Amino acid sequence: MKKLLVIITLLSTAITYGQGFYDLMDQDVKSQRKTIAEKYIKLTKEEAELVWPIYDQYLSELEPLLLEYRKDLEEFMDKAKELNESTADRIAQEYFIYERSRLNLKEKYYSIFQNQVSATAAVKIIQLDNRIEKMVDIQIMGEVPLAVGEDN
Repeated sequence: MKKLLVIITLLSTAITYGQGFYDLMDQDVKSQRKTIAEKYIKLTKEEAELVWPIYDQYLSELEPLLLEYRKDLEEFMDKAKELNESTADRIAQEYFIYERSRLNLKEKYYSIFQNQVSATAAVKIIQLDNRIEKMVDIQIMGEVPLAVGEDN
């Protein structure tokens, strides 16, 4: 597990110094997710043949959510220093939709993974993906300013 933390830290450092926050949801991070998952989830050859195509499907379904989130972040960054009530509320509501969609997708794929491998392996897939996701989220949060609006 220490190796996983080192890999995530290196990924995080590369993201911090090599890319802007818009690029955090880029293809490179997508491939890094799979590389880390493959390294730390020990599957038989038969299980791997079932799981990794499903994981690719998961990442493909996650991608449009990330693109929408990126669009929302871009809008927020453009308007962060002069948000009106309506725009602030709309951006917040879109964020809640994004988070629910991301969670629903994880629940959907947990069930699919669990039908192919043990519950323990399915949980581990979700756990590793969550760790990567949280590291990316932390990097994004570090670059996104707090809203400044009519009441600040």
